[in-house]
Formats: sequence, C-alpha cells, structure tokens
Amino acid sequence: MLKQIQKFWQDKEITLLDRTQENSSAIKTISDFFEQNYPLKITSSQKSSHYNLVLIHDLDYYAKEDKTDAYYSSQTEVVQNMTVEGVMHKSGTVVKSALVNAVKELTIKAILESEDFSPLNTEINLDDFIFYKYYPESNQTLEFTSHETNFKIQPITSNYDDPFFLNDLLIKRND
Repeated sequence: MLKQIQKFWQDKEITLLDRTQENSSAIKTISDFFEQNYPLKITSSQKSSHYNLVLIHDLDYYAKEDKTDAYYSSQTEVVQNMTVEGVMHKSGTVVKSALVNAVKELTIKAILESEDFSPLNTEINLDDFIFYKYYPESNQTLEFTSHETNFKIQPITSNYDDPFFLNDLLIKRND
C-alpha cells in the first residue's frame, strides 16, 4: 500500500504546517523522518498549499492552557490534522505509525477530492484470494477462498468438541 501512496504523490507536493503556536523542532523531525523513509515531496511552510499535513496540539493542551484550538480546516484545500502529542514521543522521536496513518488519511481525502479512484486499485486478483480467520470461541481456523462473488469455506484446524462446527457457524457480516 505504501508503494501505491508513493506513486500517488510522485507529482504532488504536501505542505507541513505548524499550528502549535510555538517554535517546535517537531516539524524538522517530522520532515527528516519523511525524507529518510519515504520519497514524498513534503515541504515545511507557514503558508498552506493544496495538500496539507497540519501539526496541532490535542484538545487537553488547549483546555489546560486556555488557548484557542488550532484545528485547521479549509473548503479549498485538502487537510489532515495531526497532534504533536500523537506523532511525537516525549523523547523527541517520531511515532512512525501515526505519521504514516496521517499520510494515508491525506491520500484518501485527496483521492476523494479528485473523484478518480484508480489509485486505490491494488491489482489483487480476488478470483483466487484466500484469507484465514480464527474463531477463538470454538478454537477453529477457517480458510476462505474467493470464487468471484462467493467464498468456499474450509476448516483448517479441527474442533474435536464440535465436529459439526461448520453447520452451526455464524459468520458475521463484517468477517
């Protein structure tokens, strides 16, 4: 998925905005993380662009400090807010998963704005897609094999207490 995200952003630039109302080294640390780990065009600026990752504080900070919430939104720009408390460890290092998730969210918003969903095409052939699901309540693992719009369901682990488990299995809609 990260390769698809990198491909989507190859001809676009993301602006990293600091709305924390303080001179923070967090912006430089975040920029350095992206530069070293993901070939995305991310520029730090005080001016927004069309695609923006915006660093703000969490609501507790604004409540304690009696300051105005810096949540940023725009009708003409694509914006993903992220809290400094959520993307930075107290040690000053980044929370990698939080930054990657922020870029994923920004990507989804950009795709929705463009109304071109082709970047979401993962090119996975669902005609022979297989996944496994473990049901702890019955100690049973099932293999789901797709065949167009249907799934073949086959037990992988035995459940000796209930040999007719598949007959009574309730497969939830979200499974």
